[in-house]
Amino acid sequence: MTAIDAPHVRRRVLFVDDELTVVEGLRKALYQYRKQWDVETVTHGSDVLTKLRAHPFDAVVTDWRMPGMDGEALLKLVADQHPGVLRVVLSGEVGGSGVPRLQRLAHHFIPKPVSAGNLFAQVQEALNARERLAGPELQALVCRLGELPASPRTFTEISRLSNEPDTTLEQLVAVVEQDPSVAGNLLRVVNSAWFGRTTRIGSTREAVRLLGLVQLRSVVLATEVFGQRPDLEHLAQLALERLSAVPALSTRLGLRSWLDTASTAVVLCDVGQLIIAVRAEDDARRIERAVTAGRQREVVEREVLGADHALLGGVLLRLWNLPTPLVDAVALHHEPRAADTPPTLATFVALSCRLQELAHAPEAQRKRLSEQVEALEATFAPTPASGDKALVG
Repeated sequence: MTAIDAPHVRRRVLFVDDELTVVEGLRKALYQYRKQWDVETVTHGSDVLTKLRAHPFDAVVTDWRMPGMDGEALLKLVADQHPGVLRVVLSGEVGGSGVPRLQRLAHHFIPKPVSAGNLFAQVQEALNARERLAGPELQALVCRLGELPASPRTFTEISRLSNEPDTTLEQLVAVVEQDPSVAGNLLRVVNSAWFGRTTRIGSTREAVRLLGLVQLRSVVLATEVFGQRPDLEHLAQLALERLSAVPALSTRLGLRSWLDTASTAVVLCDVGQLIIAVRAEDDARRIERAVTAGRQREVVEREVLGADHALLGGVLLRLWNLPTPLVDAVALHHEPRAADTPPTLATFVALSCRLQELAHAPEAQRKRLSEQVEALEATFAPTPASGDKALVG
């Protein structure tokens, strides 16, 4: 069981498709999971709300293109009237202008064709993430994620290009320049003191070339996640400060193979604060007042919301279907586990966060943080002939 998994419970899942043969096929294919799921099906989007009013459901899995009420219209109503229900799109290719609309409304997109086992696993994993949260109000808070950057588009496109062997520098630059906000922030970042450039960089092409693909992806991710709200600009700055230290830290600990995943993880540590700021504004202000008065942020968040931003961030990443080591690293970054053997990505990210806190901490907190740093660093002590450590989730 991972950091944000829930204990076994039986779920109710509603499937929506305008073709009767499709929903009947789904019902038969998923019969093998009858001990875990109660499956119901409808062929008209208008029937979904009737079903939801009559019985509680955990998830709605719908096609996107349907006559009458299509998937977009249906998910808007479900999000508004039943925010605690997980919203999943199961469809063929959703192209063009439909992609950003889908990203705003659906927690998860599963392309067709898909096996019954894969479909079950993906929806079950997202439900586990949601149900790890205590209380219906907090479940509703996390599931109302439609307006959050559920799948940062520029980051996703750059990630796709990074996996293609023939990708050119010009292709990467073209993607970055399609988003003026990302391009502008990229230049600002590459010229900041964190990256140690001695000459000022004025072109996007040169900025992309100097950063390299790993840091480019992470800088774009930080910009897209946090850069759309001026009140969260400080979170982007913290993320980039952690990011700048990752190469040296990973080399010192013999973890060069972790560089890519660790860079993404340290950028996303505070993504849970975005959820709180956007979906619980009054609570966010209450939390900030307490933190300004000297209280520990995660303690206040647990008191006010029932979960801290680390757990909320982990849940969001699980809904994005990101890898489990990355999810756990974010969910556990305020609970460093020095006893983990071998150390995990979560241990590395917790160490990165403690080092950053130590660099800015007042004298009264430095002893506690120094002890945590020492304990975490000790877990990475090399063993004979160990070489570069494997990534453990």
